Amino acid sequence: MKLHEVLSEKIDWNALWKAGAVMPYLLKSKQNPNPDPTSPNIITKWNLEKEKPEEGDTATPLKNMPNWQQYMDGWWASEKNKPEAKTKVDQIRWSAKQVGIELGEGTRCWKGYEKKGMKTMFGKRVPNCVKREHIDFCVNCHDILLDESLDENLKKWFKQKWVRMGPGGKIRGSCGGKSDGEGKPKCLPAKKAYALGKKGRASAAARKRRKDPNPNRRGKAINVATKKKS
Repeated sequence: MKLHEVLSEKIDWNALWKAGAVMPYLLKSKQNPNPDPTSPNIITKWNLEKEKPEEGDTATPLKNMPNWQQYMDGWWASEKNKPEAKTKVDQIRWSAKQVGIELGEGTRCWKGYEKKGMKTMFGKRVPNCVKREHIDFCVNCHDILLDESLDENLKKWFKQKWVRMGPGGKIRGSCGGKSDGEGKPKCLPAKKAYALGKKGRASAAARKRRKDPNPNRRGKAINVATKKKS
């Protein structure tokens, strides 16, 4: 497994708050009668269900804390591996699991890979990530993952870098894009488009516009031959 196959864990703390698993509370006590709302106590589902507050203490849930995600990201990054924070970390993991959110070991697999057990890497336990079966990674189509069951011609189409051409023979960018006022484009794989030359591209684009002039037309594609039939 390569380093780029494992990404840092991203925990949605707002989702955990909404689910009642990990929440910000203000804890008033004799020692702290005026708690700071910008630095609340982290109260978990475990605390609410399995602990009783000490006599004289009052715990009040915060209704609004816009930076809760940032606050918890900072706490988790700095505290989760400290021995003194182990109890709180275990409570957070337990509480998250109770609402159906598995925090795991702090890592996840790269796109296109799946977890097959755990392994030791640089002295830490990380997921053993292996490439998913029946998956093909497409580098030219916005990170689309193609299943091997797809028709080979369709897979080939996705993998080719398609470009669009105007009647002047200029390559205007990727197929699917469009500038204001631009007419109907002619699209071809980049390799084929460059091989046509400027004159060939101009001829193909002009032929496309004659046969399919409406740039905003919807429905079934109208295929127009790239080269004029003799």
